[in-house]
Amino acid sequence: MKVKGQRFTEEVDKIISEHMKRWGHLQNPYMKIREKIPKYSSKQIRYRWISKLNPSLCTAPLEENEKSFIVQWVENNRTSDGIIHWKDLITEVKKNFGKLRSENTLKNFWHLRNRSILKQKKEVNYENNITFEYENVKYINSSNFKDENISFLPSNASRIEILCWVAEEQHKRDFPHKYFSQDH
Repeated sequence: MKVKGQRFTEEVDKIISEHMKRWGHLQNPYMKIREKIPKYSSKQIRYRWISKLNPSLCTAPLEENEKSFIVQWVENNRTSDGIIHWKDLITEVKKNFGKLRSENTLKNFWHLRNRSILKQKKEVNYENNITFEYENVKYINSSNFKDENISFLPSNASRIEILCWVAEEQHKRDFPHKYFSQDH
């Protein structure tokens, strides 16, 4: 019986490697290997071979010129709906750098890079929003408020004092019953 997600052992890896040496030249050697280890699908065996066991795989970290190439290639070759043909990229990396890289290596680099860029954009947006709020606070005066219970900062207040003041005033505005109830 096949078990989805079955872990590969050293013994199973050895069987796959030995049989790929023998049958690797065939159209679909993974089906034949599956006969020897039936608890794995031919798809699992293929994936294990192309991502971990193939001795031709380069497992060294990507070099900067490879990273630049990957970014440029994806930008130029991604389909209009965003699909990246990783097998074609693997071939191009091999052709240009003489290194066979696994699909996982390329995907991990690409997705980690995109997450990093997204995180940086969020941080910049957060900083811009704080700066925007801070810049607006400089121009706040009593005519902006109808309520007389609002305190004002001295003109030489620090940035953190201004930000705290803005937060406090917004909190007072959003929860007026806590500050201006008739019970006091």
